[in-house]
Amino acid sequence: MSCARVTLSDPLVCFKVTAGKVDVFLASPGSALAFLFRAEAGEVLLGLPMEGGPDLVAVPGPESSLEAVTECPADIAIGLWCQRVSAAAAPHDVPRNATVMRSGWTLPVSEHPSIVSTVEECIWVRQTEGSSFLFGKDSLCLAVGDSPFPITRSSWLELAPNACVEGAAAPTGAERLDRFRQVMAVCLLARHTADRIAEQDRLTSRTLADARMLDFSLRNITTPLQSGSAPLFADANASSEPLFWAISAVCANLGLKMVSPPSSLSGKMTSRKVDVIRENVAAIARSSGVSHRQVTMTGEWWKGDAGPILGFRNIDNSPVAILPVSPVRYVVFDPITHVRTPVDDALSTSMSGLGYVFYRPFPTKALTAVDLLKFGFLGCRQDARVVLLAGLAAGALGMLTPLFTRVLYNTIIPESRAKDLYQLAAFLTASTIAGVLFTLARGYAVLRVENRMNSAIQAAVWDRLLGLPAPFFRRFSSGDLSLRSMGIDRIRAAITSSALNALLSGMFSIFNFVLLFWFSWRLAMVATGLTAISVSVLLLISRTEVGLKRSLSAQEGKLNGLTLEILRGISKFRVAGAEGRAFSNWSRAFAEQQSLAARSRSLSIRFASFQAAFPVFASIALFYTMSLADKGSISTGEYLAFSVSFTQFLMATLQLATGVIAIAGVLPLYERARPILEALPESAGNRRDPGDLTGRIEISHIAFRYKESAPQVLKDVCIKLEPGQFVAFVGGSGCGKSTLFRLLLGFEAPESGRLYFDNQDLADLDLPAVRRQMGVVLQNARLSAGSILSNILGSAALTIDDAWHAATMAGLDGDIKALPMGMHTMISDGGGTLSGGQRQRILIARALVRKPRILLFDEATSALDNRTQAIVSESLERLRCTRVVIAHRLSTIRKADLICYLDKGVIAEAGTYEELLAKGGLFAQLARRQIA
Repeated sequence: MSCARVTLSDPLVCFKVTAGKVDVFLASPGSALAFLFRAEAGEVLLGLPMEGGPDLVAVPGPESSLEAVTECPADIAIGLWCQRVSAAAAPHDVPRNATVMRSGWTLPVSEHPSIVSTVEECIWVRQTEGSSFLFGKDSLCLAVGDSPFPITRSSWLELAPNACVEGAAAPTGAERLDRFRQVMAVCLLARHTADRIAEQDRLTSRTLADARMLDFSLRNITTPLQSGSAPLFADANASSEPLFWAISAVCANLGLKMVSPPSSLSGKMTSRKVDVIRENVAAIARSSGVSHRQVTMTGEWWKGDAGPILGFRNIDNSPVAILPVSPVRYVVFDPITHVRTPVDDALSTSMSGLGYVFYRPFPTKALTAVDLLKFGFLGCRQDARVVLLAGLAAGALGMLTPLFTRVLYNTIIPESRAKDLYQLAAFLTASTIAGVLFTLARGYAVLRVENRMNSAIQAAVWDRLLGLPAPFFRRFSSGDLSLRSMGIDRIRAAITSSALNALLSGMFSIFNFVLLFWFSWRLAMVATGLTAISVSVLLLISRTEVGLKRSLSAQEGKLNGLTLEILRGISKFRVAGAEGRAFSNWSRAFAEQQSLAARSRSLSIRFASFQAAFPVFASIALFYTMSLADKGSISTGEYLAFSVSFTQFLMATLQLATGVIAIAGVLPLYERARPILEALPESAGNRRDPGDLTGRIEISHIAFRYKESAPQVLKDVCIKLEPGQFVAFVGGSGCGKSTLFRLLLGFEAPESGRLYFDNQDLADLDLPAVRRQMGVVLQNARLSAGSILSNILGSAALTIDDAWHAATMAGLDGDIKALPMGMHTMISDGGGTLSGGQRQRILIARALVRKPRILLFDEATSALDNRTQAIVSESLERLRCTRVVIAHRLSTIRKADLICYLDKGVIAEAGTYEELLAKGGLFAQLARRQIA
């Protein structure tokens, strides 16, 4: 039969796909067909007893055909059918913590509940102790004495405590699949019902989201009309979950537009558990490229200025946005009702002490100095207004001193007007107090600007630095790069502290400059010339200083990098007895740096001396000019007032020149930081979330070289890895094994060819999201300073029980228990107090703790003894993940499903261990050398 719908309801009838492809659906009257799976040519289709539910139907495609068969299908065909049906009936993917079961295995009894699945297409298992539950459902129970039951790589059993299952031979007879058919029929009906409910919920959620979006849009239009409010921003197709809108409100206060997280998280977004909330917050932040951290709100936190905060109510952990409306006042924004409530003592007690703050990232583009300033000054408009107005007022008050001096010596003293003298003193006192207040206001405003810029820019710098692609870090040493990154903060400090105040003082000295011409235009011209001379000399000095600082900054970077390299390699220097050479290299670089620093200090001393001496010479020049003037052309009071005004103007101008010089002095720092600012992060562009990876990897015609002029390291490499497969790469040094790992991790981009994860091109995927689903141990990996627990867990939101489980799988639990502080034992940077094998096992435990779907091991067990390696290998065999291993020890790769021998960048041989030995090629030569 061909192109005709076939109902698969009779368990005794078997159909075979003889040509083309056949799609299998659930068909309900009055409803659309629900797709289940597709069968290829050569596969068989068996009926299921779908009593009281939709029919199971097969629909052949064009040029496809089905025919009924009477003979019993082969075990392979039945296994493939079981896999297809199980995949369609499973409520969700196999849990990550599932233990792998293989044909003929018997799993050890565990005191705790466990999950069992397989990476094979289909195996049969028998319950030997306790009970287990298919898909974790109590109604689908397997007990001791039941006939063997098939499980596939899409299904799983949840074992009760002290339960045990073992692999069994496939039974014979027509009734062997009776229970499987009944169970699958129940599961398909449950899945079909759940899908219909989920679809209805999705439509309802969409209607609610549309209504909420309309309401939000209307509120967003009217928000600018409300005092102290700012419009909220979010993606047009944003999630309707309160948590997302609360985070959107918080980040809108920072000028950020949020993007909805992957749809795979939609089912978890409504959870109010603290651990789930932490994961959801991290997922939303990642999807929008925003960094965040958890904070604790204690004391009278609402009376300070900590920026916008994501908070939660005590009663139900519902999310709210805590937004600042002034430096000492907050409001709580409810994302459901859109009501803003001022925070006071009563409201603060209803809030949880847990909160999250978010940090603005730099725009995803090459940044200029103007971009950096715009980024830093965002949110500082009010403080900038205070700085300008206070500076303007202080500059205007500065005019009173010379004016009062003129009145004092021209009128009050000659006419002995004591009463007016008291009034003048009172006015001067008041103006002085006002000037102090204006200066304080300006100083505090500048301090707030400095703090805002510091927290925003430095966090964004490290966010950009940590997101840069791996090839960027080959350009600089670690020490040099640290100085370059910290140079941005030094630029910020130089601009917002002395330079900003000097520039403002110089700008507002224009009032005194106008007074000079009002008192005496002739003397004002001389004063202008003197000021021009001082500024010219200072600018010439600054030009020389900038050149010196450029050389000094470059030398400091070299010295810092060299120092760090020497300290890291101190043990190697001692082994080689080369301490003297290390000191010689360091002292030569240090002497050059000190020479440049001494020249820079000498120039600074000359600059300071000129600043101190020039006002005296300027006064002498003015006295001399006065001596040449006609008698009576200017009164004593006017001259003294002119002198006071000129002194204020000159000092302010010298401060202005100093500010300009300070800004010019940071140019070398900016030039050194420019590579960081201009480099684009690896997440730049519209990269999509990969979803939950299954472990399928395809390397398609990959070629790679590190430089255009260098030879190819990899040449037309092709290999396909299925989920759960164990693939090993071997070969001589320099054949491209580690380079292939770097390509799989996205550290390098291939010259040609493609890398696919679950049929998705790696070049189009969010690389950090891919790496988070990998467990990796690289050849030169190092431990971080901290506890063993922190080294195993890293930044993952996991518990100490997870760390112990990973340590047990890595054969490390005994070593940790023998330590006085156990998991909390502190280790130094690099783990120098541990043996090589212990360091490797901690790294292995770190790779396993997240239960990844893909494991990449580059010589990860080279320092382990045979017993420990056997423990690690056995643990890895029970993991449901794809394993890619680089190793030279035959015991590590003996059980690999596929071994690829790389030679000069190409896969010279590929096969199982026995196949390659029998072939007698390059791998066999390698094996004979080790066996001998």
